[in-house]
Order: sequence, then structure tokens, then C-alpha cells
Amino acid sequence: MGRAFDSVANLPSGTISVTTAVIISFNDVSGERLRRQDLITSTNNTSFNAYLDVVLQAFYPRQCFHVLQCQKLFRQRVLSIFLNLKSYVLPFPLLDGRVVDLPLQLADLTQYYVLPASDESTTTINTISSQQTTARSVTSSTVTTSTTTCHPSSGSSWQENGTTIFGDPAGTSGSDLMHLTTPYALYYDSMNTAYIIAEFGNRRVLKFSVTNPSSPGTVIAGDSVNSCGTTSFKTPTGASLDSAGQLYVTDASCNRLVRFPANSNSATAGTDISTSLNSPQALSIDPRTNDIYVVSSGDNVVYKFTGGNGSPTVVAGSGSSGSTTSDLKSPAGVYFDYSYTNSLYVSDTGNYRVLKYPSNSVQGAAGTVVAGGNGNGNGLNQIGTPRGVIVDSSGDVYVVDRTYARILRWTVGANNSALVAGTTSGTAANQLKFVTSVIFSPQGDLVVADTNNHRIQLFSLSIC
Repeated sequence: MGRAFDSVANLPSGTISVTTAVIISFNDVSGERLRRQDLITSTNNTSFNAYLDVVLQAFYPRQCFHVLQCQKLFRQRVLSIFLNLKSYVLPFPLLDGRVVDLPLQLADLTQYYVLPASDESTTTINTISSQQTTARSVTSSTVTTSTTTCHPSSGSSWQENGTTIFGDPAGTSGSDLMHLTTPYALYYDSMNTAYIIAEFGNRRVLKFSVTNPSSPGTVIAGDSVNSCGTTSFKTPTGASLDSAGQLYVTDASCNRLVRFPANSNSATAGTDISTSLNSPQALSIDPRTNDIYVVSSGDNVVYKFTGGNGSPTVVAGSGSSGSTTSDLKSPAGVYFDYSYTNSLYVSDTGNYRVLKYPSNSVQGAAGTVVAGGNGNGNGLNQIGTPRGVIVDSSGDVYVVDRTYARILRWTVGANNSALVAGTTSGTAANQLKFVTSVIFSPQGDLVVADTNNHRIQLFSLSIC
């Protein structure tokens, strides 16, 4: 069973061991605990509702023995994997050779750490309670899980040609629920397996299904009226969800950050968290704390809203436009990497670079240049107009270059980048046009907001 968790979490075989596994079955209104032997007579091609309570133990990689920082990063990665999975299929073997295919949903996750005196290789213990909606009997002795995950790294690569998963492949804009007009922000909603898009041109936030992308989108915020009203936007430029499913949107022309309740629609009124941000662009949320990072192009800083509320503090930039590593100049992109580096990344657009800051950064602190910094240009050591930025499991930085219609990867410490998507500006499958945002899909694909082509492109993973 531990190998099944290894597989679904894309971890090396032997990383996860199962300390305890108890299935609690619910028959009508009564509940009873079932041992594995009892399941043989309980799952004869029938369905039942149950909880699977599992205690898992994750073993450190050998290179982490006695290396506390390595152990810390490993703990963060394992916990992040299970938090991000949310739902998955787990094959559960019975004693008679049959397998029960359990579609699981993560109900809660707690953690505690044990430091054995004799061996520091097993210092992470997670307790996971996963709800299983309906279990079905499977006659085959082997089951292939329905979810394959990849956590991209320095060795990953993607197909040169992208596939349009929403919008018009030919690049035609539109205002109906099958088309887009200048999509700016892109976010993956793992709870609902959907992508969320902030549409600059249609002044709305749209959600569309990952599993059925050919179906129409759903408007979750914005009535398409050009105003700063409670149900409207002028220029939505960023969108993200907190851990409670609340939607946050930056509205650049209204200088504000707006919050909408979970399950909102086009008629739902938002609440202004701040109305003095001076042309806010992208935003990023740390789901562990619900801290919100908002980049202000006009103020040349990044603001942090602790817990998603209150007055913001400046965590990057001096407040003056400049070119030192303590300054920012018309920044447009921000990403807080809570999974791997616990660091803040800022696309310093006017200085043609990306800066990295520690999680405890304050106003005026010096950042580290991790991409670009060699002026405007289309060389592999340059970025034309950096905007969207993400980080992979190796700490490599992926940057959207709007001017030169490409996505670049900068490995840690590298002076030059590698082209991972885009060639020249255009509408072909291998081209982009004024691209603004990029994220990883759960399978490790690159998903791109191809802004001036009015479409969302997916570049399939070739090598994990």
C-alpha cells in the first residue's frame, strides 16, 4: 500500500510506508470499523461510503541523513505534495487477490516529527484522513492509478507545439463563455480541478474545467461593466484563491485588491481589501498562512497582506524607481515559492530581470538577481519584458518574456537561460503573442496565458 502512495505522489519507491490503515464503513446511519479481512465479504461488486484513516511515515533520502536543512526541505516537499493532490485514486489490495479502487479526497492533514536517537532517517510522520466517496470492486489483480504527477526540475522538457485547452486556437477573441479576450492571470484550482483566468478584455474572472475543457467556462467574478463597483472591474490583472476558496483579484485601474467569497458568480459583490495600491499587477498567495503578495507597478514595491487582511507591509523594493538590487522599476510579476525554496520572486520589468528575496524580506532589502539583468534583448542571457514567474523543484526559475513571446528557464546560478516554450510572435502551435502568465499543471505540463492570442496553451511534458 505504501508503494501505491509513492506512485500517486511521484516519490521514489520506498519513500512512504504505511504505519496504520483503518477503513471505517458507513452503512445507512451506523458506522463500523472494517479490518482488511472483512472487506472480502463487504465489497462483492457493491459500493459503500467510507473513511480511510492512514498514518504514513516518509523516509528521508540518504543524502539528507544528519543534514537538517535537507530534512526540512524534504518535509516541506512531502507535505506540499499531499496538500496539493487533494483527490486521487488509490488501489487497495484485498487478501483474496482482488483490488478495491478507492477514489480518495483529502479531508485533513496533520503532522508531527519524531527524532529517533539511533536513526534520523525517519523523522517525518504524517497523519492523513482521506474521505472515500464510493469504493468499487476491481476484478483485475493490478490497477493503474488515474493520476500521474510530475514535479518539474532541471531535467524536465516539454513538447515544442502547444495545444489550445481554452479559447480559439486561431487566436480570435470573443466575449461568450467559450472564448477569451486578453487573458492575463492564470491559476490552478486544485480543489475543483479547474483553471481560473483573469480576463483583461472582458473584465471578468472565468473558471473552466480541467477534465472537460471543451465545456463552457463559468464566470466567478465580474459583470463585464467597466467600473470600480463591487461587482465590476476595469482592468483585472491578477487572480488567486486562498485556502478557504476565497477569490482575490487585483484591479489595476482601480488601484485595489478585491476579495470574493467562495462559490461566487458574476453578480457576487466583492470586498475591497485595499484601494491604494497604485496599479497592482500580479498576486501570489501562500496557502499555509493565506499571506497575500501583491506587486505594485506604480509604487515600485511588493506589498504583503498578512493573513489576507489589514494594512500591507512592503517586503520588496525601496519605494523609489531604481536599478540597484534594493530597488524595483515598474515590477509586474510576483511568486511566493512555499514548496521548495521558501522565497519570494519578483519580475522587475523595467530592469529586465527577476529578483529573489528571503521569506522575511523587508522594504529596501537587497534582492538577488536570478534571471536576466543584462538589459533588454532576445539573447538567452536577457529578458525583454518579464512578467509571470514560477519555480520548479530544483529551484530553477521560469520567466515569461512578453516582448519576445517566449518562456525561459534559468537554472540556479546560471548566466544564460534555456528556451522552453515559444519561438517568435505568432498564432502557430509553437508560437505565443504577448504572453503574461505560466503555471505547471498537476502532471507537470506548462500551461500558458497566451494573452494576445486570446487562448490558454498547454505544452505537454516530454521528460519529467
